[in-house]
Amino acid sequence: MDRLHATVVKTFCLRCRKSVETMSTDDIETHMVFIAHNLYYCPQCADATGHPGKLRGQVGDRVKKQTTLGE
Repeated sequence: MDRLHATVVKTFCLRCRKSVETMSTDDIETHMVFIAHNLYYCPQCADATGHPGKLRGQVGDRVKKQTTLGE
């Protein structure tokens, strides 16, 4: 029987070095704003720098997901 192994992934904010620990099975973008490959901002730094990215699960994303499901 094969077992799935989940690991802890520690991600740091590029600007303030705030860290978030998640499981490898979780979506990191629910806690951090994606900038580029392996680069993230915490929500506060994303707002401070004016980065257009946003966290997944915010209202805009929910509306987008609902409209694509109806197609």
